[in-house]
This record gives sequence, structure tokens and C-alpha cells, in this order.
Amino acid sequence: MVLDTGELATQGRLVVQKAVRGALLVLLTGLYLLFSLVLLFVLGLTLLIHGASASVFVGFLVVWLVPTFLLSRLWRRKPRGRPSGI
Repeated sequence: MVLDTGELATQGRLVVQKAVRGALLVLLTGLYLLFSLVLLFVLGLTLLIHGASASVFVGFLVVWLVPTFLLSRLWRRKPRGRPSGI
């Protein structure tokens, strides 16, 4: 089996794209976990200082759900690969 240079370059680009995407997902997931822990700590402090209220919980829930939704979309998105038929 002989690969021409164009096909080899295409496969190399796909490997690099997948590696970069994987590294980006790992980095963003780590930042998300750090963000979630800090937010949980701030929520605990807020509850200790000001007490519990519905507006506090709704505010923290919204602040937490937005990055959760965005990160879940990144995880579920299919990586772009080589078009079929090539």
C-alpha cells in the first residue's frame, strides 16, 4: 500500500487536529472543575454570611449552568474528520 504525499499530509493534519482538540478539552475541563469548586466555596460562604434565599440559589445555578452547557456541547460535538468517499 503506497500513500501519496497529499493523502499523508491530510492524515497528518487530522491527527494534529484531534490531538489539539483533545488537549483543549482536557484544559477546559480542568478549568471548569476549578470554576465549579470555587463557585461552590463562594456559595457556602454566601450561605453562612447572608443565609439561604431563592434568589441566591437561582443566581448561582444560572452562573453554574451556562459554562456547564457550553462545555457539554464541546464534549458532544463530533470532531471534523475526512469526508467520506476519499
